Amino acid sequence: MKRYPLLFIILFISVTGFSRDAQSSFNYKYWINTEYPERTISNIRRITDEKGGYVKYLDKHSINLKIPAGDTALILSELKKTAFITDNMKNTSNHSESLISFKARLKTKNTLLNQLYAIFNNSGLSQTMDVEREINQIIFDIEGLKGKIRYLENRIAFAEITIYVNSQTGKPQYPRVHRSQWQWINSLGLKSLLNK
Repeated sequence: MKRYPLLFIILFISVTGFSRDAQSSFNYKYWINTEYPERTISNIRRITDEKGGYVKYLDKHSINLKIPAGDTALILSELKKTAFITDNMKNTSNHSESLISFKARLKTKNTLLNQLYAIFNNSGLSQTMDVEREINQIIFDIEGLKGKIRYLENRIAFAEITIYVNSQTGKPQYPRVHRSQWQWINSLGLKSLLNK
């Protein structure tokens, strides 16, 4: 019998944790080195297109894309196959409060709009202009709220990924050092004199 409260707490934490992640947007940045930048970028673009995402910006040094949030692991997997990730960064923004606020305000505005339509239908000629002006303002507010909600929902649905490409063309070249046939000269650290 004592196990039920613990089970309830675990279930509550998992459900609330899921809902918090479900209302968050993700922004990833990767810095990579690759010998084949064109192939890497081409593969990233192909995956993005296949998953219904899109490229926001592209040049020979970087690519910025939006991809469904559930498919970000595919991009990381592709990077690991064709490049070396030198650094990465992840930013998370939670939009739960904003969405709740916008949706509550939208519901209130829709209720008010319906009330204004009822007043408009029963108003006299002198009140018609005032009520119509109020209706237009409420419609403007409603469309603005709908736009904000759609914007946040889009940010939640599509993660943003920026990849910075630093092309590497093989092993780094080190200056050739001539060594003397006498060990005691080499031990003096006179390499700069020997290279002249």
